[in-house]
Amino acid sequence: LGGALKWSWLVIGVAIVIFAFTGTLLRKEPSKFLPKVENGELIVSLEKTPGTDLDAMTRAAAEAEKIVRANPETDLVVTTVGTDNNESHKAELYVKMVPPARRRVTPLEFKDRLRGQLGAMADANPKVRIYTTGMEFLGQPITVNLIGNDRDELNKYAAMTLEWMKKDRRLRDVDTSYRSGRPELQFRMKSDAAEVYGVTTAGMGSELRALVEGVTPAKFRESGEEYDVRVRLKESQRDLKA
Repeated sequence: LGGALKWSWLVIGVAIVIFAFTGTLLRKEPSKFLPKVENGELIVSLEKTPGTDLDAMTRAAAEAEKIVRANPETDLVVTTVGTDNNESHKAELYVKMVPPARRRVTPLEFKDRLRGQLGAMADANPKVRIYTTGMEFLGQPITVNLIGNDRDELNKYAAMTLEWMKKDRRLRDVDTSYRSGRPELQFRMKSDAAEVYGVTTAGMGSELRALVEGVTPAKFRESGEEYDVRVRLKESQRDLKA
């Protein structure tokens, strides 16, 4: 310490030289904001049109899972159908590869292979990405934002941009954030009849929900297991298209 203080200008000069030399080396070293993480874990996302029921989405997820499991590099698949936001038209597959010593392909190569194998399920809009814990907020590497006041015009140009980007062979998993609304059936009560019979809007809504979605007034217990007993209309009676 005494020597450094005695020759302080020399110490500062050497530090500046080292700092400048280090900066030169860093400029020659390729770098990115975040490094690629290859931990042998991937996510396969599926999404059908809004309004697709849970049964149809379950069948699509099972088909995708069968395709993924057919690869020898696959060690584990965990499938989730639906989301916390009651989106029955979405599903996700967590895929874990076998250890590196037992495979000859990298996660990136496996991702490209899965993308090609799942191409036959175009109606489910499959997407494959490397699983990176805590980095999902970063989104896609390339994002194009379109801004406008006319929603119809905005959707029109968004569709045109999407088709143009899909033709570029350098791009993969091109998609748009625009989604059509969920299909719905609206009921309007007759105010005079409701007043006569004492029926409220809330009461009518609860009744319709019970008929379509169902209620669980009881539980069935067997061999230590407990199951909800759901009561609702038959499927044919709930089919609004019939």
